[in-house]
Amino acid sequence: VPVGGGDARRTCGSSASPGSPRCSIRTSPRWRRGSTSGRPISRPEPPTACTPPPSIRRVRCRVRRVGARRGARVFKSHIQVGDYDPNDPLLDPVWGLLEDAGTPIVIHCGSGPAPGRYTGPDRIATLLARHPRLVLIVAHMGMPEYTEFLDLADRYPLVQLDTTMAFTDFTEAQIPFPRTEVPRLRDLGDRILFGSDFPNIPYSYLDALEALTRFDLGDDWLRAVVHDNAVRLFGID
Repeated sequence: VPVGGGDARRTCGSSASPGSPRCSIRTSPRWRRGSTSGRPISRPEPPTACTPPPSIRRVRCRVRRVGARRGARVFKSHIQVGDYDPNDPLLDPVWGLLEDAGTPIVIHCGSGPAPGRYTGPDRIATLLARHPRLVLIVAHMGMPEYTEFLDLADRYPLVQLDTTMAFTDFTEAQIPFPRTEVPRLRDLGDRILFGSDFPNIPYSYLDALEALTRFDLGDDWLRAVVHDNAVRLFGID
């Protein structure tokens, strides 16, 4: 999770019993913030996920400390890499804490580019039924379950989607966005945010930006997706 103002990498716990949800908390490193070319660059290895202790009190304290005291602006939940069930009862108080705080959560929960045991829209629908005020940003437009995650965005007004890898030539050749859903992109234009996964992508940063023009949704839509929606969501001056 990027933490405002820092450059160090942190993890949120140590090894614990098997089956506990895993997570990582880290700041956004300077090399990632400063590079915008599409060229390969030398960079440190990303931190690995860690397993928090089984005490939910300690997990909640860490979330509260990082959020309130260290200025976290967004959290990241990666269901496929973390290999955990978002509806694990252990996490319920944590989701509640984030829901009450209104902190956005980028959540990789779709079954693409690679599926996991707990990915897919059904589990997120269950999570949102219990925590309808969660500000979830569904990564990769929820691919390949594009339609189902658009349905969740229609149902829950705080659900957003990000465009990471979506609409690019690379993804369209494998997991194309359904053309029947293009009108919904326009309708939800105030809740779609540009994402890139740069520099860990098999094409240039410019390709990721140009992919947003694939469906000719207009300048106002592009401006909202690339700039205005993030400014509003994160309260950027």
